[in-house]
Amino acid sequence: MSVGDNYIVLQPRVFFTFENGGNIYAELFRLRDASAYASVIVYNGGNTAQNAKAVQNGTGGVFVIYEDNSNNNRIYGKRYTGYGTDIDGYATGNLGISISGAATDAYLLDVKYDNNNGAYILYIDSGTVYLRRLNSALGVTWTRSFAGRDPVLALDSSNRPMVAYATVTGNILVNKYDTGGSGIYTGVVVHSLGQYAFTDSVTEQYKSNIAITGDGSDGAIISWFDERYYPQIGFALFALGIDGAGSPYASWDADSGAAFDYDGFLIAIVSVWDPAELSINSVFYDDGGAPYGGIFIWRDFRSNSQWDIYFDSKN
Repeated sequence: MSVGDNYIVLQPRVFFTFENGGNIYAELFRLRDASAYASVIVYNGGNTAQNAKAVQNGTGGVFVIYEDNSNNNRIYGKRYTGYGTDIDGYATGNLGISISGAATDAYLLDVKYDNNNGAYILYIDSGTVYLRRLNSALGVTWTRSFAGRDPVLALDSSNRPMVAYATVTGNILVNKYDTGGSGIYTGVVVHSLGQYAFTDSVTEQYKSNIAITGDGSDGAIISWFDERYYPQIGFALFALGIDGAGSPYASWDADSGAAFDYDGFLIAIVSVWDPAELSINSVFYDDGGAPYGGIFIWRDFRSNSQWDIYFDSKN
């Protein structure tokens, strides 16, 4: 496995998808002993595909979603059984089902199973963020779009999608939608100091210095790197918890919930001055009852001699 590869577990097999030479492949392995079960050619039409992701489909199969740049950069998908058979019978040279339509510069960021035989897909195209819900046939049932950078996707405990993203002024907002695509809240501010550590949107189009996870109680935990202490100590990692309506938990705010004048809770000083070298992931954990706390995992250079992986938690 290497950076960017993607896999899911399909009991009793693991479906592992990857790009090689501009084509998309998959391997199935038996879970009981890791032996090879089947090899799948997803697409080998023109050496133009990349960035494959796989999620379960809820019926023992899998969706494979990927980019192709033979006609601008667009996103396509195919459906497979747990045995590796193409459900729709597409030839390996056929791109499959169009997901992004007539996009001009679409970059696939995330795909998550919606726990209802479909999936949510997050991508960015020419500076616009797109969130789409796909049904069991990979048909688009609804789309929401908005201006933003470095978006990330998570589901709340009711399987409703939440997207955290940065504005061009360096603030961080969150949008949340119900399963039908209606906005529960949009533009909720979790960082208003304008100091988010932007990635380079050209060379790091798949990277975000923001992370989001649910909290087990329809809320969200958002973490990010910002530069409020940059001249002295470089970038710092902060986090903020919000409830299901988008209001901050007072215990997560540096000034006990005052109106966003000093955003978030300090998690770590990472001794990094280059935003391209930042890396963050987060999950929630059961700290005794919902809303749950967050676990934050990041790359850190505090030793000044090597990169290390650190984690911390906040209940």
